[in-house]
Parts: sequence; structure tokens; C-alpha cells
Amino acid sequence: MEIIDVTLRDGGHAVDFDWPIEFAKTYYETLSALEEIKTIELGYWGQTSKTSNMFYNLDFEKVCDVTNRSGRKNVSIMIDYHYCSHNVKDYPTDQQSEISMIRMCSRKEDMDDAVEFGKELKSYTNINVSFNIFNASNYEKEELNEIATKVKDWPFDYVYFADTHGDLDLTKDWNKFNHIFMACNYLGKKTGFHLHDHSGMAMVNYRELLKKFWGQEKMVHSTDTSVRGMGKGSGNLKLEHVVNKDKLA
Repeated sequence: MEIIDVTLRDGGHAVDFDWPIEFAKTYYETLSALEEIKTIELGYWGQTSKTSNMFYNLDFEKVCDVTNRSGRKNVSIMIDYHYCSHNVKDYPTDQQSEISMIRMCSRKEDMDDAVEFGKELKSYTNINVSFNIFNASNYEKEELNEIATKVKDWPFDYVYFADTHGDLDLTKDWNKFNHIFMACNYLGKKTGFHLHDHSGMAMVNYRELLKKFWGQEKMVHSTDTSVRGMGKGSGNLKLEHVVNKDKLA
């Protein structure tokens, strides 16, 4: 399962999104050397509603300050539909070699509008777009099945679910997600979970995801991690619990 590391973004809640730039550069270089980590999420793009500090208010030059224009194209940026700019011209396109993905999170009440904006964003930027659904435990099976009927019209490369409250127990709750994940896999869309650890279930839920297969392929393609679980609330799935230790120096 591929890893999207969100230490600098979600872990930013612990430092008011004000990481020392030298630390961020070193962190980016270190994680870029780990084969399992396909994407490193640096922070939020161009938002100021909570703070104007760098990693909540990224732009392309700030991203390049961290990556040193490495050209790896392994950077993700996050936007919250509720707070972000709705002018697609404010976002990076595929005419650069640092940012590979924009992840947009959406609340339930914003979903229809967020999807429409996401379609415009995908068309304008021509880079990977992930549609991240907040508060996964707030959805009933019937609601998720209804969303599954709409996925075919979504141009998004990833469909992601965030266990925002950290109260999912996928040993019991997987059944309500099964249909939408099957639909995404059938349509060739990657899927993932952002697992919070409020109730100590992040690792249990991760192990459940490893058991889910679509034919010979994993049904869930990706998961988010952070170092020591740093993140909002009680934090996330810990990177050090899931990375392959055999390949660490």
C-alpha cells in the first residue's frame, strides 16, 4: 500500500504551521529516499483563515524553497473547499515538476459544490486531484452507496475518506464502505483512508485495509501517515509503525 506522508501538513496543527524551513528541507529529502512514500504533503495551499504561516499558506515559490527544485514531482498540497480559493487560476498546473497532486477535502454539506469545483480544478491543472471526504463515520451505508453511483462522473484520480473523529472500527464498519470502494476500483480510481488515532484504532484499521483485495490487487491503494502520529486532535497513523524497517539505514 502506498504511503502519503502528511507530517508537515497535518502535523502542522502542532506548530501553527510554522515549521523551521531547514527542518522541512531535511525532512523532505529524508522521506523522498523512502521507496514506500510516494507523496509528501507539504501543507495547505494559499489559505489564511486560520493562520498566515508558511505551511498553511503555500505558493509555488514556498514549495520550491522546501524541495530545492528537485524535480521529483512527489509533492502534494491540500485545500479545504470550505476555506480555499475557488479561482482555478490560483493553483499550479502540470507545467511544473514539483507538485504531483492537489487533495481537496469536503464536508458533507459542501459536497455537490466541491465536486463541481474539483472538476474545474482537474481540467485546468491537469495534475492528479484527490477528492477527500471528511468525517467518514458520519455517513450511513445508503449515503455512501448513493455517492458510489456518482463516482463514474468524477474526473478525480483518488477518492479518499478521512476518519476525522478517529472513531471508525473497520473490523465492524467496513461493510458500509465496500460498495463505493468496489465502484472506484472498477472505474480505475485509486482509493485511500486518512486514519486518525483518537480511539487507538489507527493501526487496527490499517491492518484491516491490508486484507481488502480487488481480485489480485489491493482494494485500498493508499493511506496517510505522520511521524509519531503528529496531527490534529490525537493524531494519525504512525509512519514508523508501517514503513518497511528492512530498508531503513
